[in-house]
Amino acid sequence: MRAAVAAAILWWMLSTLPSFAAEPVVSASMWRASGQDVALRFTFPRRTAELLAAPGKPVPATEAVARYVLQRIVVEQDSVPCPAVDQGYDLGRIDTLYVGPDLFGFDILFRCPRADGSLALRNDALFDLSAPHIALASIRLGGAAAVSRLVTSADRTIRIGKGQAAKGSGAGTYMQLGSRHLLTSWVHWCTVCGLLLCARGRRELAFLASGILGGYLIAALAAGASHFVLGPNGSQAWDGLLVLLTAALLMGRTTGELRKPAIGLAIVAGAGALVAVFRGYPDVALTLVGAGAFGSCMLYLWHLGWDHPARWLAPALALGLVDGFALPSELAPLNSAIMIRTTDIWAFNVGAVGAVLALFAAVAAVRWLLLRYASFLKAPVFGDLLAASLAGLGAFYVLVV
Repeated sequence: MRAAVAAAILWWMLSTLPSFAAEPVVSASMWRASGQDVALRFTFPRRTAELLAAPGKPVPATEAVARYVLQRIVVEQDSVPCPAVDQGYDLGRIDTLYVGPDLFGFDILFRCPRADGSLALRNDALFDLSAPHIALASIRLGGAAAVSRLVTSADRTIRIGKGQAAKGSGAGTYMQLGSRHLLTSWVHWCTVCGLLLCARGRRELAFLASGILGGYLIAALAAGASHFVLGPNGSQAWDGLLVLLTAALLMGRTTGELRKPAIGLAIVAGAGALVAVFRGYPDVALTLVGAGAFGSCMLYLWHLGWDHPARWLAPALALGLVDGFALPSELAPLNSAIMIRTTDIWAFNVGAVGAVLALFAAVAAVRWLLLRYASFLKAPVFGDLLAASLAGLGAFYVLVV
């Protein structure tokens, strides 16, 4: 029955995989308003320019990227447009900066009719791309302290009333972002649902939930206190190994044999590490070796008879710990321009934990309904199908990172 529930979830995830697989686009905008002038510095990774190219066309030149940015940023004062002014020295209305080998940086200066009045700062750049977009804005008015704001596709305009301070984003905004991050990631659906379907009894479920919560909390502490991050490719490799680990656990529930799945997990991790080395990603190779050793040792310990419910802390802690670095890792390329606050990382992870618990509740409810009204789905073939599907998906995710 557990297999039937997860098989239906897997079918839905595969049908929507293209929309879930896109890597988020990140950008930083630093607004400075003083008198009649509003200055903007807009920064984003150079690799994002590849998404601006038309199908079959080369990556746009820097001048074309600058024109794209200039056309999508608007400043208004009391509903009157503030034009971008020529900055002189042959710079034109947008100045291309060198902010590092991996970043684009542009400066634009807007001039408003008066030194006071309400402002509307709108940034549409990069929101027209197919990939999801995480945009951080820093707003400074005169000599006041800068305020941090999360700009979303649904709210791209920063409004500042006359004589008022700019408003930053609250914890609720980052909690929603964390929930959406988890619920729109097929690999996390696979791992979370697979672990839930493996665990049995209240004590095992309690340790599973505690491990996930602890992992997210530890990650938030490490990222906030020391700005430690995981490389995006390395974290994806860990995610793929966790899916494989879930498949191995399902096989163990069905057959009672965990030694062979442990060996298989080590082989896939080793193959993935070799692929990563040949592709020039030694950090990913090291991550895969560590993840493979962790998963294989855990499975072998379970094979030797470790059956205490506390054993579920290990895979759950790994899931929460790796995913808990998601937001700071995605924004890491922008650290030279803007830094995310520790409280925002905490709020993001709280939202992700809430999504995990909601997912647990939903899968448990569906499983109960099927157990009650569709008992014919208990056939062993569903367990074999589920384990094979998870193993294939996890191996694919590891080998193509």
